[in-house]
Amino acid sequence: MPKQNIKPYRKYYFLLYFLVFLNIYILKGHGQSLLWRISSEDLKSSSYLYGTIHVKDKRAFEFNDSVLSAFEKCNATALEVDLNAENIVQVAQKMILPDGLTLDSLFTPEEYQIIKSVVEEATGMDISLFNRLKPISLLSLVLNFKFANDMDVSVDEYFYKKAEEHDKQVIGIETIDEQLEVLENIPTEFVVEFFKNIEQAEEDFEQIIILYRSAELEKLLKLMQKDKATVMLQEDLLVNRNIKMTARISKLIHEQSTFIAVGAGHLPGKKGIISLLTEAGYNLEPVK
Repeated sequence: MPKQNIKPYRKYYFLLYFLVFLNIYILKGHGQSLLWRISSEDLKSSSYLYGTIHVKDKRAFEFNDSVLSAFEKCNATALEVDLNAENIVQVAQKMILPDGLTLDSLFTPEEYQIIKSVVEEATGMDISLFNRLKPISLLSLVLNFKFANDMDVSVDEYFYKKAEEHDKQVIGIETIDEQLEVLENIPTEFVVEFFKNIEQAEEDFEQIIILYRSAELEKLLKLMQKDKATVMLQEDLLVNRNIKMTARISKLIHEQSTFIAVGAGHLPGKKGIISLLTEAGYNLEPVK
């Protein structure tokens, strides 16, 4: 497929990776930061905002002391969703197609053959084992097999487990239903294009990690803003969620000091959480 024809979908992958398959964190770079201290005259104590990406990759676990120190200072930990067992079971149940539907019935024979080839190459298993999965769940499955899986848990799970070990309260900023609703609104044609261009997706993912490791948040955001299709999808996947999460974060940090870990794509830009919290009267200071 000519490069110009897949451009909108390539940019869409960058949005998808911030949400699908909750998994990766990393470091700050030169003049930038993934870790921000939140303070104001109205707050009894500071809270911290930390940008993440969601994949199991050992490069994501290179935390510096400031990140772990910020985590330990806070009384509670807030993740995009609470990763308790009940929620995980709920996700698994909602990733199954309704009765009477199968994966092969949702695509043309040609599309299904493309998907079948990628799934079987990535997993080493027959696609018939996954024929009741929703398309977005199948995409998540392939991401899990295709990209680095060096660690037993994702970084989100790492902080969740660490909070449990220290008897810290764990708070889900969003509900499982809210996140699944966003995922299920992703058009089927984007899923098809992902499978058509899986090799390009792998290259794009490495570019994401390179920018993320240097905390180039604005450059990550620009990768998502190069075409109309991406801007349209960005409203649902980032902007609308940023507004909602900012309001909930504001409430949380007034109740107690909180370590807030959300996808790095939610932090930058005029409609990012950093700007929205600043507009709400909070001081956000990058932690060097």
